Amino acid sequence: MIVCHCRAVSDRAIRASIRDGASTLEAVCTATGASGCCGGCEPMVSDILDEELGTKSISSLGTCRPLRLVKDPRAA
Repeated sequence: MIVCHCRAVSDRAIRASIRDGASTLEAVCTATGASGCCGGCEPMVSDILDEELGTKSISSLGTCRPLRLVKDPRAA
């Protein structure tokens, strides 16, 4: 399954990076390229990391990119 649509990173690639030694969210993202664009996949990457390591880590919410509000052109 594709987890990061921006970079086309699958859950298999994420799991492989963890099995190869990536043990933090940042390390997984560096190894795979996931969460390098919009950051929308970061929670799912974190969940996979927790599942693979058998832990429940605190997600680094400080690295999430803020949403940008866009005015609807149809609005008056």
